[in-house]
Amino acid sequence: MAVKLDHIRLDVADIDAAETFYAEALGLRRVIRYDLGSRVILQMAPDGLPAGVELWREDGLVPAPHPTQHIAFAVSDVSALLGHIRSLGYQVLTEPYKIGAETVAFVADLDGHIIELNDFRGRGVAETARPDPASGQEGQPSGRNRGRHDEVPGAAPALCPLP
Repeated sequence: MAVKLDHIRLDVADIDAAETFYAEALGLRRVIRYDLGSRVILQMAPDGLPAGVELWREDGLVPAPHPTQHIAFAVSDVSALLGHIRSLGYQVLTEPYKIGAETVAFVADLDGHIIELNDFRGRGVAETARPDPASGQEGQPSGRNRGRHDEVPGAAPALCPLP
């Protein structure tokens, strides 16, 4: 039996503002959006296919991010992406620092969810490049896609492929 991570739910106060943040700051793309009356569920991922985040807005639900829990994204250049995020006016929590060979920084989304940016050098992650969906190689979005691939003008360079 195969098990694979699909998404992590993050409660948000404003679904459109959250989508803008994740698209502009991190380069995530829409996987699928469900408008269900009193709630909206929006999945976003680096290449428009899971795994990614599930942004959840529901009437009466107040986002309550945990002060130590976070989600992490593998990025090719932590300092460059952090500079991009800062230029957009979003909150930087921690400047880049080293843990072994890895470079790590933390930012917060509009609802205070903590996001780790990590190049994962030395763990065999950054050294293994993922195919670029635009190249037509494996990893290209297929007819199995669960939603639209929406490009957002002015968005950050995609988090993948890693170098």
